[in-house]
Amino acid sequence: MDNKDKELDIAIYMAKIQAKKYITVKEFEEIYSVSKNSQQNYRGRIHDPLPYHQKVFRGNILYNVEEVEQWLENQYK
Repeated sequence: MDNKDKELDIAIYMAKIQAKKYITVKEFEEIYSVSKNSQQNYRGRIHDPLPYHQKVFRGNILYNVEEVEQWLENQYK
């Protein structure tokens, strides 16, 4: 597999993730290049925290893509 094929595979994978309504912490990291620790810091803010949803069972954290996009827009105004 050459470099061009790898880039195409990565682009397809990223498009699939971005098309989802909810993404995981790992997917968030891959899409937005924000580490797991930084995400945790952003979620813990008192003012304007990163919006997330946490499942009661197992405590998995999920992000609604629309909410995240809106939050990111507000961060850089």
